[in-house]
Amino acid sequence: DTDQNANGIPDWEEPFLFYWADPPEFIYDLDFNNNGLPDLTENDDRPDYPYDRGSRGNHLFLSWKDPLPYVELFSIGRYGAESIAAGGDSDVRYVRYQLGYRPQGDGHVLLRGDLKSVEDSIPDPVFIWRTTANPRDNSNVIQDPTSYNLLALKDPDPDPMQMRKSTVSTVQLDSDFGPLSGLSVFTNYKWMLNLQQEDEFADGSAQEDGTLSRLTMSTRLEYVYPLRDDLHLYARLRHLFWHDAGYSAATRQHWMTWGPLFEQSLKLTEKTSLVAGQEGIPWLLPIAHSDYDDDSRDFDRWTNVFMVRMQGTYIGWKTVSELGFQHERIDTPGAEVSNRTFFLEMYFGF
Repeated sequence: DTDQNANGIPDWEEPFLFYWADPPEFIYDLDFNNNGLPDLTENDDRPDYPYDRGSRGNHLFLSWKDPLPYVELFSIGRYGAESIAAGGDSDVRYVRYQLGYRPQGDGHVLLRGDLKSVEDSIPDPVFIWRTTANPRDNSNVIQDPTSYNLLALKDPDPDPMQMRKSTVSTVQLDSDFGPLSGLSVFTNYKWMLNLQQEDEFADGSAQEDGTLSRLTMSTRLEYVYPLRDDLHLYARLRHLFWHDAGYSAATRQHWMTWGPLFEQSLKLTEKTSLVAGQEGIPWLLPIAHSDYDDDSRDFDRWTNVFMVRMQGTYIGWKTVSELGFQHERIDTPGAEVSNRTFFLEMYFGF
């Protein structure tokens, strides 16, 4: 989930939540509509039908499960689609694979990806999450600022149409293992390479030869130390990295966010615990964000939180209530902001 607390801010931009969250572009999944986003993560304004209305097509594939040692999946296929009402068509030939190493016990290392030849002139617009201080920028509706009455629905962001004629390779390295007692390491590295071929299209537009490259890296380290049966200490390190090459200046991203996090959880009763958290080390090591294209977006962040967490059930639903205090300090070029927040939050269904 990109926004678990439903406040309009992507979780990877929020204190503490960013340890668990990856942007959609970091996730590996098939991209059948060739708009550059994994299908699993897409959010659009259409019903969730297996196929878009007003389209027809076919999909032929062969798939082998465990054909060789460490080869867990190998597939070849071809699919095509035609948009009857709006016009446009797509034709894709692909190879998909997954290699895995799963030692006895916990943990795994997976190398998976796909290689495809694409000709696609069907636009597939979706909503894109924005990094912004205004949570309304990520809303799918337009409301009156005083009455909050619904005024209109927003249109999804347009499809950049970067695979009108391309050869696209996507590779992901995913690992999750515990080399030492109490230590967990998770990595998710993904590289998408789009080799665009020169061509002219029926609508009069043209595409030149070009190469688009997107490298994303997500790393999490966690060490858990049980000080007592009812008291656990957590030390964590988080790293996110995004590097685009070949994209336009308006759309490319090149940034890194990293830093340490600490948490203590003291169990008071069977369903109640006292939680204290710290992002960064005060005056020494912050959660640091570096934007290599625009250093005005750089920031250092320190956050402290103290809260009581209560868990339970209500008519079959899991409930979590949190009452606490948060202090946040953010340093940006030319500015320093400090926020103090008392909060009461309730979650249902987790």
